[in-house]
Amino acid sequence: MHACQLLQVREKVVFITSDDMRYRGAAIAHAQMDGYRPVLVPQSIGHKLDGLKDAAGNPMRYLGAYVKEWNESFEFKWVDPADLTKAERAVWATLKPLKKLASDYTERVVEVSISQTMRMNETAA
Repeated sequence: MHACQLLQVREKVVFITSDDMRYRGAAIAHAQMDGYRPVLVPQSIGHKLDGLKDAAGNPMRYLGAYVKEWNESFEFKWVDPADLTKAERAVWATLKPLKKLASDYTERVVEVSISQTMRMNETAA
């Protein structure tokens, strides 16, 4: 863990585990696009990074922390359904029939909106 704390001060890294590689490839790809180098660590170390600080006093950046940081900095770009292309309007038109099919679940849905951008969730694959 000490090596991870020193490495993070020297390089722009994100620590990942084998489970992350298996189940959270999209999150790893996003981190790489943001300039982070993934560093594979054993599960036993990966689970201990939460709450730790690096040698400079910054929070350790493991994949879960990266996803949380990314989501917190996120801004939705809302789209007016009137601005959709013909093909997009055809997809949007399926909303009412889908709501009927899922009527047992839609009572909890307050509103459905369209965004040009999306967030990752904690288990992004």
